[in-house]
Amino acid sequence: MTPMFWYEFYRSDYVLNRAVPVGLNFHLAGRTHLAVFYMIQSSKQLTGHWDQAHILGTTITF
Repeated sequence: MTPMFWYEFYRSDYVLNRAVPVGLNFHLAGRTHLAVFYMIQSSKQLTGHWDQAHILGTTITF
C-alpha cells in the first residue's frame, strides 16, 4: 500500500497522512484473500497539534 496524504484547500493546510509500513497477504481459497496490515495515521488538529494512531487492520476480498 502506498502512503496517502490529505491537503485541505479551505484551510490551506496539510492535515492527514496514512502510511502502511508492514502488510501481509494470504491466499485462503479460490479467489479469497486476506490482508493484515499495520498503519500509522497522523492527523493535524485545528490547534496545530499532530495526533497519531497505530492501527492493526484486516481486509478480505473474494
